[in-house]
Amino acid sequence: MNEDIVTFKCPACNQLPEKPKMESSQFEMVAFEEGIEWSDFTGNVPSLEEGIWARSDQAPVAGEERIIQASHPFHLAIGETSWTLFMPARSSLNGWDSYPSEIDRSAFVQFSLEHVIDCNEEKAWVKINIHHAVYLKNISSILPARDGSGALNFFHSFDPPHVYTYGDWILLDANAQSNLGVWALIHKTAERSHLAAYGEWGFHSYLVYGGNLIIPEKELAAFLNA
Repeated sequence: MNEDIVTFKCPACNQLPEKPKMESSQFEMVAFEEGIEWSDFTGNVPSLEEGIWARSDQAPVAGEERIIQASHPFHLAIGETSWTLFMPARSSLNGWDSYPSEIDRSAFVQFSLEHVIDCNEEKAWVKINIHHAVYLKNISSILPARDGSGALNFFHSFDPPHVYTYGDWILLDANAQSNLGVWALIHKTAERSHLAAYGEWGFHSYLVYGGNLIIPEKELAAFLNA
């Protein structure tokens, strides 16, 4: 990590990966899924060697400053703006499949990197400015709808996905021996099925895409009835 860019070596291969492509022609937002842990600290922070500290349950609010702990695959320059996916503490650690009630409190968050508070080769405490927070529960009503035909095709590269349902939400999750994986979060309304978030992950990239893609019912049924 240099003075202007906050990034870290991959703990598996010990290489410094290139920054992933943070743009998409299909989705409104491309965000970091991993590499960010939210705190409620406002001043002094624990040592980076301290692994036990309270992760935040408080969703970011536009206009506020927050302190986060960054690690691989985080990659951002001082002053640069990006998106991340905020999940409350329990689901951030254990997943929505374990804590589905926290889906409604999860949000895509746009932020800019203000400055580094403390850092080592593996982690950094940094201060960020919050620009926007788009809650997953609101995506189907505030973002323009797009045709999502074929958006779930990548799931066919894996064994049938795990399917979790909770209220109006459907979560699909598939992986190849924990080395590569995809997931999708779909919001069911009375009229349509809205793909609100789609995640892809591997060794050097954990990205989640946010938008309002309308999934044809036949394509979704192929996974629900598998």
